[in-house]
Amino acid sequence: RCSFNRTSVNNLGGFCSPPGSCDDEDPEYIRFEDACTVNGLTFDAIVEVVGASEYNPIPARESSSPNAGGVNNNGVLGTLGQINQRNGERVTLEIRFETKEGNPVQISGELVFVNMNNGKCSCNPKP
Repeated sequence: RCSFNRTSVNNLGGFCSPPGSCDDEDPEYIRFEDACTVNGLTFDAIVEVVGASEYNPIPARESSSPNAGGVNNNGVLGTLGQINQRNGERVTLEIRFETKEGNPVQISGELVFVNMNNGKCSCNPKP
């Protein structure tokens, strides 16, 4: 079972969240700390932009909506990992699992992705 409730690095594609909390040396990914435990082994989940893909997040804006922070809301939403992406844009993300020491962890099972838009979109997805 996995639970994405804490990040140690939140800098997906170089967009630091919250602003000012990252160092220049921080890798450009989100690292969910102690995200999963399988057979007694606890490990992290890392989400990173891959290939020639570019991350184009929703900009932060003022609003009373709970998701109005756009990229500033990346990271944790309850026990879910949250990544904000601008409507109509594409990005290729890699999700990998590793120990704190950087050793890869292979898991089997299912990952569930949920798309919950707070705003209305009258857009057509790109082919």
